[in-house]
Order: sequence, then C-alpha cells, then structure tokens
Amino acid sequence: MIPLGGVANACLPIFLLTIIFEFHIIVTSLLKVQDVLHLKNKSFVEGELVLIHIEDNPAFYGRVEAISPDIKPKWWQVKFLFLTVPCQFTTWILDEEQIRGADFTMGGTPIRVEKVTMPEDETFSEEEGELDSSDPEKPVKKKATVLSLHKKE
Repeated sequence: MIPLGGVANACLPIFLLTIIFEFHIIVTSLLKVQDVLHLKNKSFVEGELVLIHIEDNPAFYGRVEAISPDIKPKWWQVKFLFLTVPCQFTTWILDEEQIRGADFTMGGTPIRVEKVTMPEDETFSEEEGELDSSDPEKPVKKKATVLSLHKKE
C-alpha cells in the first residue's frame, strides 16, 4: 500500500463529500421525475371521460373538450361537455392540483373531478363475424346474425 501524504489525506473527505452531495442531487431529481410522472397519470387530458363528484358522491359524467391556460399562472380553463339531460357545455377554471383530482369547492359545495379509466371489454371482429374475448381461457364465438326489416317477395 502506498502511503498518502498529508495533502492527499486532507482532500479525501472533501472528495467523498462531493460524491455524496452529487448522489443526493441525482436521487432528488429522480424522485421529482417520479412524482411528475405519477401526477401526470392521474390528470385528465382533452377527449377523456371524467366523473364529477358533488359532496363526495358521484353526480354525472363529462367529457373534457379543451384545456387552455388561464391568465393566472398554473391555472387552466377547462371546457367540459357534461353528459346530462340535456347535455351542456361549461368552462371551469381549475388549478393543476384540481386537474389531478384534488377536492375544491364552488359556492361552498365540495367538488372533485376524477379521471375515468375504461375497463377492458370484448371487441367485435368484423372480418370473422365473432366476438373476441380478452380472456384466452374463455373464448366466446358467436356468429353474427343479420335481420332484414323488409319482407322478401
């Protein structure tokens, strides 16, 4: 082993502290990226279906038509098509947390906008004329039947 001089021994703790500090910066950056990706998955985008909760109860569905920046930084004008009878358009001004599903109030009434995730469903194969099941253990095969609305002559 080569003995290190006094200067080299004094620089070693500084070198180790520098490495530890850089490692801390990298880990912190990765955690921030992870948080952004996690929150991004929870937020809704244009064209998606959302469920509006009023007073912590599901009230009605809506479709996000447009999201545009508001005058205030980190606030957004969100245009919805509420799927009620009759359907109606409305625009709410929401901050980034509310777009991600945070609770807020309107006139003292608690409201929350929740992104709807669609369940997997059977799809119809037009070429084969049969239903394709997403469960491979349980294949469903039915032939499509065409019914005529006109009498044959």
